[in-house]
Amino acid sequence: MLEAFGIKITLADNGQEAVEFANKDTFDCILLDIQMPVMDGLTATKNLHNSSVEYLKTVPIIAMTAHAMQEDIKKSMEAGMQ
Repeated sequence: MLEAFGIKITLADNGQEAVEFANKDTFDCILLDIQMPVMDGLTATKNLHNSSVEYLKTVPIIAMTAHAMQEDIKKSMEAGMQ
């Protein structure tokens, strides 16, 4: 759907791969599922914000999830997701 608007997307199969991609390329924003194999979205977000790659300290990371419980929202925000 995003490609229809001319937005370039990069797909990762898991959180670890997302972190690796983000450290090798530059993105305007990052969409992460909270539940992913290998590394979940919360851990990936913390790793990205703690990266030595400067832009990753401030890039918007948007939580994508089927979990909409208040505790899930709180954990996402605490991890640095928006």
